[in-house]
Amino acid sequence: GNVATDADDDGNTHDDAGASAVVDATDDDADDDKSTQDGKNSIVETVPNDDDANGDEGVDDDADTNKNIEETDGGGDDDNAIDANDDDDDDKNADDADGNGDDEGGDDDAGRNNTSAYAYVFMVGGVNEKQPGYLGFLYNILVASEVLRQHGSKADIVAFFQFVAESDLDELPEKEARLLVSQNIKVKYLPKPTGEFTYYDLQLEKFRILTLTQYRRVLYVDSDILPLNNLDYVFDLSDGPDATLKENMVVATRGEPSNGGFFMLRPGEGEYEELQGIIAQQMHDAKDLPHPKFHNGNGWGHNFKKAGDHWKSIKETGSMWSYWGAHCDQGLLYYWVRYVKRETSLVIGNTVHNWSTDSKGKHFLEKELKQPLNKLPEKYGAFKPKSSMKRPLNVSNNRPYTDYAHFTGDTKPWRIDLPAGNCLKKSYAPESAAHTWFHAFCGLNKKLQMGIDMANWEAERHRIGDAPLGNKPDWAAMSRRVTKTAADKLAKEKSAEADAAPAPVATAAAHNHTHPTVAYAISLIKCPAGSSAGLIDASLVLRHSIHQNSVRNPASGSKYDYRMYAIVHEQAQSCAAVVEQA
Repeated sequence: GNVATDADDDGNTHDDAGASAVVDATDDDADDDKSTQDGKNSIVETVPNDDDANGDEGVDDDADTNKNIEETDGGGDDDNAIDANDDDDDDKNADDADGNGDDEGGDDDAGRNNTSAYAYVFMVGGVNEKQPGYLGFLYNILVASEVLRQHGSKADIVAFFQFVAESDLDELPEKEARLLVSQNIKVKYLPKPTGEFTYYDLQLEKFRILTLTQYRRVLYVDSDILPLNNLDYVFDLSDGPDATLKENMVVATRGEPSNGGFFMLRPGEGEYEELQGIIAQQMHDAKDLPHPKFHNGNGWGHNFKKAGDHWKSIKETGSMWSYWGAHCDQGLLYYWVRYVKRETSLVIGNTVHNWSTDSKGKHFLEKELKQPLNKLPEKYGAFKPKSSMKRPLNVSNNRPYTDYAHFTGDTKPWRIDLPAGNCLKKSYAPESAAHTWFHAFCGLNKKLQMGIDMANWEAERHRIGDAPLGNKPDWAAMSRRVTKTAADKLAKEKSAEADAAPAPVATAAAHNHTHPTVAYAISLIKCPAGSSAGLIDASLVLRHSIHQNSVRNPASGSKYDYRMYAIVHEQAQSCAAVVEQA
């Protein structure tokens, strides 16, 4: 959930990944902004229990609310050195994160536990109980859910979690799961990956939102993004006969036509499988290309120059798949909505381009709307284009850009010091997006009895540590994935050919007799650092050599069949699956 940026605008995102200044969102010209943006397996679902979350929408300091929350840390109502006894009225109701007194989240929605037609989806990958780097993202999901409810959102909130292959767990520890359930967040566990799995691979997992067919619309939100308002308007404005937005929506950044951290799709039966077919085709076409195994002209299946069109961002226009993330989620997303689904809204600064398809199948620009999202009903919250709040990546002073903050790189709240002041007070929140985050988090810490000593936040920050999978979808990871995919396919084809071939007869004496079998065993004592490509290649070469000198190859003259084994030492368990597949 962490998209690197070109912070110094030099066209090179590799040397400043994660760099972003916190800027003052006071520029009222959307066109002059100076900062930048950034096969199907079953999913196990945990649905919130009706008894767990009713009435917990706001960050309520009321003692009666806390009585019904299970105490897990044995610390009672520990206020963690924050002045919880402050008589200031600001501290009596910590559920108004923006300090405007217009919170709508405190009212209990009787239908809250019923599935909405719409959902926000967050995703956390690389989960490993031995490395708590994932906790910061989990905390952010809790905070995001709190802020959305405070501002009146009625949509479901779903969290995808994916454990690393070497994890001993298949579900979150009870204490962490309880926190999510208490916020009425629906938890879904993605299948564990096998073999090498990188940040690049994780970015393609987000498209599993297409399988959530119980929803009419799904808004994917990176797990380091904090909503600052009720974003339900993207759902409401995209549904119905008079819809302003299309059923799919992508948001451009300053230099890219699509932001892979914030987009809306319409799920449907077979959609995810269709998208997986696009990925497979791209990798097949790229297998013979030199590193990095990606064609900047053809991209994911559309050649802009040959088609006579282009992509457009807030500041740039281009006809090559060479913008940041084009080889990964941001390119695949743009291709999917623009050239496969075609019914799409492209939000570009203060403009929305609605694309559609006519009765003859021609793709055309149906409407170009100027600032259609800036004047919305009050229930979606106030539009604040000249807010004094400091937030990272102030790409444009138009909606939806002004309604969320993307904490890239080391701007993440769980990577910084706790800002000075009493984080439970409403007056603490408006200063910056980070202040808003900590205000909500401090309230949750108290309400849910999380047991975090906010006076010693630095210790918690260091305990969490770095993001589990890094923060860059690098080219090398894609190249290795393409190579491995091609090797796997070749191995399967060769195996199928061998299995389909008639059993050879070496001699008359061997006729109608079972061939004696030789067992070949290797000892796997250590996994390679970084890529597993060399291990895969070695395994395939070894198998091919043994196969060629066995009874399965009539030209060999051998009378022996074979079986292959690997003796896997404990320290090499994590790469055993790679050898087994090869």
